[in-house]
Amino acid sequence: MSEGRFKIWLHRLLPIVIIVVFCAALWALHRELTQFKFADFRAFVSELSAQQIAFAIAATLAGYCALIAYDLFALRYVGTKLAAWRIALTAFVGYAFSMNIGHSTLSGGAVRMRLYTGWGVEAADVARIVGFNFVIGTTGQLLAAGLLFLFAPIAVPASVPLPWGSLRPLGIVLLVVVGLFFLLMFRRKAPLRFRDWQLPLPPFRLALPAAITSAVDWGLSGVVLFTLLPDSVEIGFFQLLCTVMLAHFVALLSMVPGGLGVFETVVIHLLPESASKPDVLSALLAFRAVYYLTPFLIAVTLLGAYETGLKRHRLSSLAGRVNAWILPLVPHILSVATFAAGAILLLSGATPGIRERMLLLGDWIPLPVIELSHLLGSIVGVSLLLLAGALRRRIDAAFVAVVTLLVVGIAASLFKGLDYEEAVILSLVLFAIAPCRKRFHRKASLFSMRFTGGWWLSIALVVGAITWIGFIAYERVHYHEGLWTHFGFHGDASRFLRASAGIAVVLSAFAIWQLLRPGSRTPPALGGPEELANARSIIEASGDTTACLAFLGDKRFLFSESGRSFLMFGIRKRTWISMGDPVGDPSESEDLIWNFREQCDAAGARPAFYEVKASTAHIYAGLGMTLYKLGEEARINLRQFSLEGSARSRLRQTVKKMERENTVSFEIVPAERYHELRDEYRAISDDWLGSKGAGEKSFSLGSFRDDYLRHFDFACIRTNGKLVAFANVWRGAGMGEVSIDLMRHAPDAPNGVMEYLFIQFMLWGKSEGYDWFSLGMSPLAGLENHALAPLWHRIGAQVFSHGEHFYNFKGLRAYKEKFSPEWEPRYLACPGTASLPAVLLDATALIGGGLKSAIRKSR
Repeated sequence: MSEGRFKIWLHRLLPIVIIVVFCAALWALHRELTQFKFADFRAFVSELSAQQIAFAIAATLAGYCALIAYDLFALRYVGTKLAAWRIALTAFVGYAFSMNIGHSTLSGGAVRMRLYTGWGVEAADVARIVGFNFVIGTTGQLLAAGLLFLFAPIAVPASVPLPWGSLRPLGIVLLVVVGLFFLLMFRRKAPLRFRDWQLPLPPFRLALPAAITSAVDWGLSGVVLFTLLPDSVEIGFFQLLCTVMLAHFVALLSMVPGGLGVFETVVIHLLPESASKPDVLSALLAFRAVYYLTPFLIAVTLLGAYETGLKRHRLSSLAGRVNAWILPLVPHILSVATFAAGAILLLSGATPGIRERMLLLGDWIPLPVIELSHLLGSIVGVSLLLLAGALRRRIDAAFVAVVTLLVVGIAASLFKGLDYEEAVILSLVLFAIAPCRKRFHRKASLFSMRFTGGWWLSIALVVGAITWIGFIAYERVHYHEGLWTHFGFHGDASRFLRASAGIAVVLSAFAIWQLLRPGSRTPPALGGPEELANARSIIEASGDTTACLAFLGDKRFLFSESGRSFLMFGIRKRTWISMGDPVGDPSESEDLIWNFREQCDAAGARPAFYEVKASTAHIYAGLGMTLYKLGEEARINLRQFSLEGSARSRLRQTVKKMERENTVSFEIVPAERYHELRDEYRAISDDWLGSKGAGEKSFSLGSFRDDYLRHFDFACIRTNGKLVAFANVWRGAGMGEVSIDLMRHAPDAPNGVMEYLFIQFMLWGKSEGYDWFSLGMSPLAGLENHALAPLWHRIGAQVFSHGEHFYNFKGLRAYKEKFSPEWEPRYLACPGTASLPAVLLDATALIGGGLKSAIRKSR
């Protein structure tokens, strides 16, 4: 199996592995807690003293202060100064998300990119901050674990497959690893490298105190749990810290978000057998609420408040441009918060109500209202799980539905059992979502979207886990058919059964709809005369000259509902590749891109976007696409272009030499004369192709086709009355941009004839009032090649520097550089690294007219 296919299978199997680990942890918990009742947890919480709760909260605050200190050290590492409150806010929100969602470098890193870049920190520096935090966090964990395993080891149960009966040898190994790492940081300045992977080493003067701070942070999480443990659990403080540290290790290795279920299973398994397991689980649930859930909800609220503040305070232009890349993160975060709110409602519906509250509620609220509120709360919960996916896709109807359901959920929480805690949580989520109305603007049907396998797995994971909790909570209730029809103020088990049935009905109905709704795997046909006619009016109003590639006749079209915009794309095998950004009304671009993505999902195709601009790259990032820089487009400011000055001396020499040695003329031939001059154009084109040993290209480049070329004027060079060079002209609307596409010259044309054509064409464009001239893209130009650069950049930079045997990369860049252009990046957007090779091959085949043909033409 090739490495690429192995990565694809690994990517597909990873969610299944995580779910298997999670289910195994639940099964192990179930075996250990057969006597646990949810009433035990409520009794445990009611017995917690105010002093215990206050001390647990204080230890949590101290732990998050230590986490914030990571970022303080990291910003010193990158040499960036920022207000302390901004660092604290970013670090707190970032760590709250990473600890609950998992994959800290992605979730917490994305939050840091969102906030830090908004305050002027460079994106590359943010990447270094994330790397520093990862290195220091890992080092601190190893240091804390090594010290605890060495000086306060716990006995390893026989069921744990370790070669030692104690953790002391493992502690020695970990401390040796940390010591060697510190020695490396002290003596080595260059990053550690292994194949394509590298690890920048922070300076020792920052790494040591930061690692100690990290070790303290890991220890404080154990302090929170120790504070919440009841007196009946007899265990020493350091022995508990050792147990917690080992549980954290296993939870991290499991990759389950937040180590949910895994952490609890390990702690319960390692504590002394004399400890009451229901009491331990109750303490662990309280620990989750204090150390994980509460900071997460506060972080969601702070992020929502930050988004609200953006409406009142304009960021600088630089920060605004960077934010355009990161703003799509907001719907993702709010989608996660909505999903969590739904899970909370389901959990509440699966567990018994508090007896005292139910008695109080019974004095004021009729029983049918309580029963209906309980059922409605569970249906709202599962609906929020489903709608979270639509919220992530920015569908406007999803925003309205989620806000409505949150309001209904708040009311249901109060009427079904005076559950004011979950009503407060839902209110916080509502407060975070409500100000972000403008982030959800896609006019799409809620029933038109298709769920991915990963989203279905997430829903199944949550519903399955909560159902399991419900059965544990009511395991002492004997099942009989009368439970389904029993109604009473204390009929919690009956309400749970009816709620489970309601959840099953909602999920089944939605799943059946997804399976039965029409979805064609047949790709759309190539654009015909009617589509080209509709596209023509849009192209003529567009300032983007690459829109003229629509006339090639080798693309399909996807039009917006208004008909004012379109997206053109080609298909090869399973890959649908859009040529550039959508053309037309910019306000419709995001909807078109999402629509294209959803059509690809419905057809089982792989979406990709070729040569997209930096100004729209944030939209593709919001789709979950990965962007790879293809190169840079050379654009010349015609308002400033002239042949005057020392910088233009070489261009003046080209013009003088051409006009001195030849009777040369430049003219713009209108499109109406194409058929009159077609044979001359054809002869030059055939000779040029023959001399190059090349064939026609397509898709992103023009080719000699009558149906294509007849739409354009031609820039022509004649010597002694004979046509020797030509190029077809692309005109942008509003005199914004002009460009040329198909460029050919006769084999016997004077040396430098194409450069002369470019110069005269730019002078003509300036005289006509155009603002810009596009010289086209220079492939792989501008890719970074340094330690922190992405792997794709480093590979591309090496090819650019040493790939002259295959393509004149550096020569093309140097040729265009003589015109002093402004360089603008162009990107390829595709689903991820695993799909990149296939997308590149398919794009190459589309451009070259087939893969074999493309390889032959490139020689």
